[in-house]
Amino acid sequence: MEKLQVQNNFLPWWRWRRQNRIWASVFLLLFLVLEFRFDIIERGVGMYLVWQNDGRQKVGRSWAAEQQQLLAGTNLEKFAREMRDRDRELNNLHTFPELVQLTARRDQLVVPPEVFSRVYNSLPSFLGSLIVSPDSLLFYRANGILENIVFNQSDAGLQVILLDQRNRILRNRHLTSTQMDMLLNHGMRVNLDVSTDERFSPERIFSLARFQELLDRLGFVRKNDFLHALPAMVEYAGPAMKVAVSDRIDEGLVQVAVAVDNLEAYVYFIPEDWINDLILVLDEEDFIPDEDEIFL
Repeated sequence: MEKLQVQNNFLPWWRWRRQNRIWASVFLLLFLVLEFRFDIIERGVGMYLVWQNDGRQKVGRSWAAEQQQLLAGTNLEKFAREMRDRDRELNNLHTFPELVQLTARRDQLVVPPEVFSRVYNSLPSFLGSLIVSPDSLLFYRANGILENIVFNQSDAGLQVILLDQRNRILRNRHLTSTQMDMLLNHGMRVNLDVSTDERFSPERIFSLARFQELLDRLGFVRKNDFLHALPAMVEYAGPAMKVAVSDRIDEGLVQVAVAVDNLEAYVYFIPEDWINDLILVLDEEDFIPDEDEIFL
């Protein structure tokens, strides 16, 4: 009886130890799960090491994850900054030379229709046709099928690709060096002596007064076409000004130089049919330089 009493006294102690082992196992398992999920020990050791040495290199699984998050945030910030810079550059594009300069820095430039239209409208219609005809551009925009315009820079010139929403090619145009020269130099002031340049024969070099007389012989519409197409002739008008018409025809355009002095001139490219209208009103004596032109 006494032995049975001893066993009964021992049984609760044994059960208590077994329960403690179970709870200890549960807590240990829970701790392992939490450690695997949250890297408690690693974070604690890491925080201690950082507290002891701010310059200590971060290592471990949690540090690698933090580094990846930091790198992703940095890349996202870099991408956002590049997009802001791109939008700012595109918003500042207004002329074709500016577009070509930006393309040269990147080798390839993609612009939306709104930016392309702004640059396109900065060109006279007869020059813009070298890229795409006004009718075609109007059709693409009116039907909402023009999505992007791609410019590819190369040594041979400039490639212009018009794409729709599915990146299908609407128009693929390669601008030659001659066409690029027209688009970039139209309306520019350059070093040019029209009296010695082989592109301008003496009988096609006129004083401003004489050239104005020729314009007066044209119809009202064509005369205004010339005045609008040659703004330097009006802005810098003076007795010493000369207007030279080239003998050459490229891409249906003729170069006209408005010389403000003997060394510089504004160059323009005028449709061939305009020049033909001008030639039709010339008299035989118009090909003989007058005293003023000889003096010039």
